Amino acid sequence: MNLSNILKTTAIAAVVTTTSMTAFGAAVTEPFDVTLGLIEPLTVTEVNSLRFPEQESGVAQALTVTPIEAGAAQFNITGEPSRGVVVSIVESSIVMKIGAGGSSATEITVDDFDFDGVNPIDGSATLDGSGNLNNVRVGGTANIEVDDQSGSYRGVATFRVTYS
Repeated sequence: MNLSNILKTTAIAAVVTTTSMTAFGAAVTEPFDVTLGLIEPLTVTEVNSLRFPEQESGVAQALTVTPIEAGAAQFNITGEPSRGVVVSIVESSIVMKIGAGGSSATEITVDDFDFDGVNPIDGSATLDGSGNLNNVRVGGTANIEVDDQSGSYRGVATFRVTYS
């Protein structure tokens, strides 16, 4: 068999195969819809920062501001009406410092963040029919050591809101 005959035989086989697959209905199609819904983005506004009351230095203590106290951080959230959200603090603890910090005497750890205005166990809540959730409050505990220096301590925690 020469090359010309091989090519003719291959072409005939391809046509027969294609024809027989189509003739037996081996292929079916079904159109389907493709959709996408875009919802309002979440926004968060800090109304108040977490403020611990002034204390005298030289006394070791765990100073707690609960979420229902005046010093609690307060946030307002907006987004898609009637949608569920979950709030959290990204860090499990943060360090407040005098200036650049750098020693245990110039750093105070804050932890045990707690919430009010949402489910305190899992941070869940639902935006109202207008897409608002106001007065979400956050408390925490500052762990003051006996050797912490006098001064103004500052740190930053991250408040996170996601759709559930």
